[in-house]
Amino acid sequence: MTKIVVNTMMTISLGLGLCLAPVASQAKDWQLKNLSTLDKAETMAVAANSHGQIAGVIENSDGWRQATLYEKGGLKQLGTLGGDESYASGINEKGEISGAAQLPDGRWHAIIYSKAKGMVDVGPIWARNSQATAINDAGQVAGYADAPNGGWHAFVRELDGDHTDLGTLGGKISYANAINASGVVVGASRTANGEMHAFVYQPGKGMIDLGTLGGRTSSATGISDAGYVVGTSETADRKFHAFIWDGKKMIDIGKNLSFGNSYATSINNKNQVVGNLVEGYYDRKTFIIDAGESTIRHRQTGLFQTNMITNNGTVVGSKVLADRYHAYVLNQEELTPVEQIKAFNWLLLGKWLAVLMVLVAGGALFYRWQHKPWHAGTQQHQLTT
Repeated sequence: MTKIVVNTMMTISLGLGLCLAPVASQAKDWQLKNLSTLDKAETMAVAANSHGQIAGVIENSDGWRQATLYEKGGLKQLGTLGGDESYASGINEKGEISGAAQLPDGRWHAIIYSKAKGMVDVGPIWARNSQATAINDAGQVAGYADAPNGGWHAFVRELDGDHTDLGTLGGKISYANAINASGVVVGASRTANGEMHAFVYQPGKGMIDLGTLGGRTSSATGISDAGYVVGTSETADRKFHAFIWDGKKMIDIGKNLSFGNSYATSINNKNQVVGNLVEGYYDRKTFIIDAGESTIRHRQTGLFQTNMITNNGTVVGSKVLADRYHAYVLNQEELTPVEQIKAFNWLLLGKWLAVLMVLVAGGALFYRWQHKPWHAGTQQHQLTT
């Protein structure tokens, strides 16, 4: 990995101390043995907790996808709600996993999986289809679901089982992408004039439009317990830059990263930020902003898809090896495969976008889950929806 130092330095205010001069340190890329006997499958690490539990998705040889839990060297498929497929989107410190699963009739419902209760349907009763996108340590779930007006709305499932419709910024669409310990939710919503904007939803205060970096669209994908928000926005010159929102304004952290478009996907409680730099579909780099410096990890030492950073600094996502997705964990100087098993390559050529949603007769919404539920994929889907 090459060390690149940019002369222009910017430190974000309010004690964040995020210095945006890219630097680098030499990383190891070592291999573990196969962690599963499954053959012809592709894997993605979506989220992790500080106990080393990793939530993800596997596509089996028959083409069906299932949510997975990786821990202690083993990989467990979590099943469905009676249908063929499921996926995971988040995991909390208790090991509870959020996501969605298919019902026997093909509909999708938001789920929570735990070892004690197994897979539980937590979708709003008003919605034919729903998905959970994040879960906090208390067990509150954020997601989005069909709305009566023919669009879909972000929601929160409270601890008592009730659901709160978070509404929109004036349009018919809103997504929830992350939720912090205080129940504050971030995501993206259509505005009254048709633009897609990042939002923060604060309980008791409602949805706040975070605006953009001068462009037409933005999406928020991560929030710390202190309330700092990260995401991506279009700029005035029609590029996409990672941003951080400090509670008052949206700050461009992508302009000093120096590589094409940038997408921030996660922030932890130490204010470490991760994401991807993209200069073409196959030219993707991982950036990690930590303790006053920004590290750019190139293709060999970084992740093709960078999804999340935990509070203890573990980064999860995937690499593409021989046209195959493999779940990976990045721990400081070590890039470790969660699983390496034979696979086929249907995931490539743009299929890593989150989910394709279509409207059908009567304005009802259903999900044709042809795209991947990776966090950055969700973000880029939202920016172009």
